[in-house]
Amino acid sequence: LVVLSLFTFLLGVIWIFTAQCKLHADSYSVIAAAQKAANNDFSFLEDRYYSNYSYILGTVSYFEVIIRLLGGHFSTILYLQVINLLYFVAAYIGIVIILGKLFHSKRIQSIACFTFLMCIHPIFYSVFVYGIIPGLCFIVYAFLFEIMYFQSEKKTRYIWAFLSVLFLTLAIIVKTNNYIVLIALAGIAFVKFIRRKKLMDLAYIAVSVVFGISA
Repeated sequence: LVVLSLFTFLLGVIWIFTAQCKLHADSYSVIAAAQKAANNDFSFLEDRYYSNYSYILGTVSYFEVIIRLLGGHFSTILYLQVINLLYFVAAYIGIVIILGKLFHSKRIQSIACFTFLMCIHPIFYSVFVYGIIPGLCFIVYAFLFEIMYFQSEKKTRYIWAFLSVLFLTLAIIVKTNNYIVLIALAGIAFVKFIRRKKLMDLAYIAVSVVFGISA
């Protein structure tokens, strides 16, 4: 897992600084709006683009927070692409951990790591700064923490349930299309409720739906 993480990160950094890709289309519009918002300029809201596609404002808000944290004024997009890359690495780690939780097999985890090492083309996508990659990472961890919630009988299961809802909400804020994940997680939880008949499972479903819809 360490080898996979280091390989993915190093290869991604080389690609990002070699390609020097610029923003375009929706990516350009979103980052330009986020940069304005980070400087307390909300004039972009008057643009018909955002009135017609208001769901993109979640993505704008996410990048506004990132830009505020790292500096409202920036002349390069490279650091946002590196953050994208870190999300990729985190998603890979999350998927491998999920496989371990589901199959309890080091062999399957090793095969997954090897497969990721051989499949490098997703790394090239790290230069596309938008809500897709962060959303993907948040989805992975929403699933991971839901699995940990169902597998735990200790009080820590409440923490796992909270984290699952948190990452699900973040995934939906960053990319509205991720509502489909809410359906998937709630569906899995409902099946578990039928088998386990625990009211906590129903509460988990209800909280996930409320926060997911209100995101």
